[in-house]
Amino acid sequence: MGYGKRINKIREKQTFYCKKCHHKFTPDDGFKYVRFSPEIIMAAVRLSQKGLTLKQVVEEIGNTYSVRVGESTVHEWARKYGDYKG
Repeated sequence: MGYGKRINKIREKQTFYCKKCHHKFTPDDGFKYVRFSPEIIMAAVRLSQKGLTLKQVVEEIGNTYSVRVGESTVHEWARKYGDYKG
């Protein structure tokens, strides 16, 4: 059962309420404890999968979303959310 929304700096997420145990919770969507929005993360992963270098991905994300992202951050996103194994 829906129980409102949880709002933080990045976005808002639907919270739920269990009638059985009276527990309020927010389901984990795989983007827990991230600083950037899932749209930015997935755009960076897609760009790195297309063959762009980390520096090119950082520049493209900066130009498109007006945010500063480090190359090491993009590398970690590619490892965590993409199929990058390096």
